[in-house]
Amino acid sequence: MLRLTNHKVFFIFFFLLVAYYFGGKLIYQSKSAYATGTVTHLFNEYHQRHPDEDKTNEPVIIFTRGNDTTFFRADDEYYYVIRAQVPVIYEVSDPDSACIYTLMGFWLRHWFYYVPVLLIMAALIYTTINSNEFIEINLKKMSLKKIKPEKKAKKKA
Repeated sequence: MLRLTNHKVFFIFFFLLVAYYFGGKLIYQSKSAYATGTVTHLFNEYHQRHPDEDKTNEPVIIFTRGNDTTFFRADDEYYYVIRAQVPVIYEVSDPDSACIYTLMGFWLRHWFYYVPVLLIMAALIYTTINSNEFIEINLKKMSLKKIKPEKKAKKKA
């Protein structure tokens, strides 16, 4: 039987979310190969809905693998100098899935999609389980209960 406070429930959810995200990255990395790419030019695109806003400057990168040459447009808009050498990671079975192998280009590339999920779960956990309550998990009965702590009886002198 486990008794979990709201902080522990949030920590478990956070750990599972981080493990899922980075576990997927490690699996992708295990199926991948590395290369050095060259920034050929910057892809400039104006947003059709908001033409007065800034345009995107996504680097277009070329890399070779064996006798094949692959171009891809990186989806990070960091400033890269044309003809700069950048590390590239790509899945061997699908070289078109290449990305720049940097902290922001690979490891934290889609992490911002997880932030709203984390915030919503934090709101749900902390509004559902008060600080003086517990979640009790019984693995033998396969049950989950919300328990309020027992109030201590006052001693009379």
